[in-house]
Amino acid sequence: MSKSTKELTSGTIWKQVVGFALPLLAASLVQLLYNFVNQVFAGQFIGTNASAAIAASALLLACLVNFFNGLGVGASVIVSRHFVQDSHDDYSKALHTAAAIAVFGGIALMVVGIVLAPVFLTWLQTPAEIFDDAVLYLRIFFVSGLPMVAYNLLAGVIRALGNSKSPMVYQIIGGFVNVAINILLVTVLRIGVAGPAIATVFAQGICAVLAFRYLLKLDDHHRLRPKLIRFDSAMLKTILKIGVPAGVQMMSITLSNLVIQSQINLLTVNDIAAFAYYFQLENFIYNPIVAVGQTVMVFVSHNLAADQVDRARRGIRVSIGIGIFAAVLVGAVMWVFAPQFFGLFTGDAAVVAIGVSILRFTFPFYSFYVFIEAFSNAARGAGRSWQPMAIILSVMCGLRLVVLFVFVGVIGGVIAIAAVYPVTWAVAAILLAIYYFASRCIEKSGFDEKEQEIQAEELAEMNLDSLSVPPEEEWAEVQDEPREELQEER
Repeated sequence: MSKSTKELTSGTIWKQVVGFALPLLAASLVQLLYNFVNQVFAGQFIGTNASAAIAASALLLACLVNFFNGLGVGASVIVSRHFVQDSHDDYSKALHTAAAIAVFGGIALMVVGIVLAPVFLTWLQTPAEIFDDAVLYLRIFFVSGLPMVAYNLLAGVIRALGNSKSPMVYQIIGGFVNVAINILLVTVLRIGVAGPAIATVFAQGICAVLAFRYLLKLDDHHRLRPKLIRFDSAMLKTILKIGVPAGVQMMSITLSNLVIQSQINLLTVNDIAAFAYYFQLENFIYNPIVAVGQTVMVFVSHNLAADQVDRARRGIRVSIGIGIFAAVLVGAVMWVFAPQFFGLFTGDAAVVAIGVSILRFTFPFYSFYVFIEAFSNAARGAGRSWQPMAIILSVMCGLRLVVLFVFVGVIGGVIAIAAVYPVTWAVAAILLAIYYFASRCIEKSGFDEKEQEIQAEELAEMNLDSLSVPPEEEWAEVQDEPREELQEER
C-alpha cells in the first residue's frame, strides 16, 4: 500500500472524519473560488452586465458537470471497496474504467457545450442585453469540460484511497493560477468577459494534470497505467449502478435550480445580479456540508468492506454532528457580515440590499441539508443509490417546482423565490431520515446482494458444466472403475 493512501477502518472516528473532510472542503472551496473570483473580477472591472452574464451560465454548467460528478461518486465507492479488500484485479478494472469515463465523458461535455451554448441560454430566457456575453463566456468555459470532468473523477478516486489532502493541494495551485490569469486578462489586457473563462480553463487543466500524475506514481498494485484505460463492461455496469442515480440526483437538483433561474431572469438586472452573488456566497455554507457528506460515503464504504457495520453507523452520527456545527457557525458569521460579503462583488447599494435579504432569510435553515447529505451518501456508501435518488428527485424536481410557482404567484418577488429552498430542504431531510432508519440500508448493504447474485451465477455455470457430457474416452474409464471407488468419489 502506498504511504499516501490509508483506510478509515480504525482510529478515533471524529478525528478521521474531520481529518478527511477538512482537506476535501478546502479543495471544493478553492474550486468554487474560481467562479467567485470570476464574479469579483467581472463585477469590479467589467460591469454588472458581465456578472449577470456569468451568472446566467453558472447553473447550466453545474447541471452538466454534476452528472459526471455523480459518475465519479460511483467510481469512488467501487474503487474504495476494492482498495480496502485488497482485490487488486477488480481495483485495477475500476480505476481504469473511471479514467475512461473521465476522458470520453469530458470530451462529450466539451463538444455538446460549445455547440449548444446559445440554445441552452435561450431555454433559460437569458435577457438580450447579456445574451452575447453569456454565450461567449459559456463556450470558452466549456473548453474546460475535459479537464474539469477528468479532475473531478480522478480526485474522487484519490479520495477513495483515503487521501483527501492531495486534491486539496492541486486545487490551491489551480486557484492561484486562476487569480493570476484573471489579473492579467481582465485588469491588464482588459479582454472582457472572456478573461475569467480562459483563466478557468488553464486552472482546471493544471488540476487535472496533477491528479493524473499522482495516480501514475502510486505503487504497482494501485497506480494508473495509461495503456489500460478502457471500459471494462462488468465494472462499468457496477459503477453506473451507483453513479447514474447519483448523477441524475445532482443534475436534477441543478435542473430545478435552472427553472428557478428562469424565473429569476424575469426579474430586474439588479435582482439577477443579487441572486448571482448569493449563489456564490451560498457555496461557503453548502460545501462544508457536502464535504461531510462525501466523507460519510467513503467512511461507510471502507467500514462495510471491512465488515464493521457498527463503526459505520457511529461515523454517520459523528458526521451529522460535525456538519450541523459547521452549518451553524458559517451561517452565523455570514448572516452578521452579509453586507460586507456582498460588497466584495459590487458597490451598487441596491444589489447589496437585495442580496442581504435573500441570505438572511435562507441561511438559518441550512442545517436541514446536513441530514440530506449524510443519509443519502451513507446509502451510496452501502451500495444503494437509486433509493435516495428517487426521494431527492421527487422533492427537488417535483415538490420544489410546485412550491416555486405557488410562492411566485401568491407572494412574488425575490423572497418568494428564496423561500422555496428551506421548504424543500426540510421535506427531503425528513423523507431521507425515514428511509435510512426504516430500510436499515447500512445493515443490508447493496453490495452483499450484488455479490450474492454473482455467486449464484457462478454456481449456476458450475452446475451446467457438471451436467455436460464427457468424451467417450472418459466414459470408458468410468465404466472400468470398480463400483466401490465410484461410491467413494461421490
